[in-house]
Amino acid sequence: MSIQCVLYCRDKQPVRLEIDVPATLRTTVGTDRLPAAIVVRAEELKLFGECAALFENRRKKNEGKGLSEYLLGKSKRIPFIDADYIDYGRLISGIDTLLQNAKDADEHGIYLLGVSGEHFQKIWSGSLPEDISLRPSSQGNDLAHVISSLPGEALLKRSFWGTTESYHLVR
Repeated sequence: MSIQCVLYCRDKQPVRLEIDVPATLRTTVGTDRLPAAIVVRAEELKLFGECAALFENRRKKNEGKGLSEYLLGKSKRIPFIDADYIDYGRLISGIDTLLQNAKDADEHGIYLLGVSGEHFQKIWSGSLPEDISLRPSSQGNDLAHVISSLPGEALLKRSFWGTTESYHLVR
């Protein structure tokens, strides 16, 4: 059984990820997409809590505090929190603010948020499949519009291929 996640990076559209076990989250995200906020269903946070060597539980978010206060600058482990937002718009705004604050603080971490099933479904349906997100930008690249995504390409890219423009040109 895989864990469905949505990856948020600064100034990029959210991307759907699926991981087999929590321990693979860091390698799945990679370093070229940091800082990153990962959103999962709140009930799946317990799986991450079982890997205490890799993840740190920051409990449940207080309505009066921002995500940055809970998640930034605290640990070498990946922090996670039950974000518990009632309003979907505030959740998205909170994620944007978290990523901007991480960038401003020159932090390159992964921040894991648990949300309600309803909010997760909205986020999941509004995000890109990872294979599609790998397409190169069409800016300055005449070949980008003819390259289509291949099923499973995201997994192969993480495991074997690179992230450079040259990779896309060779492909």
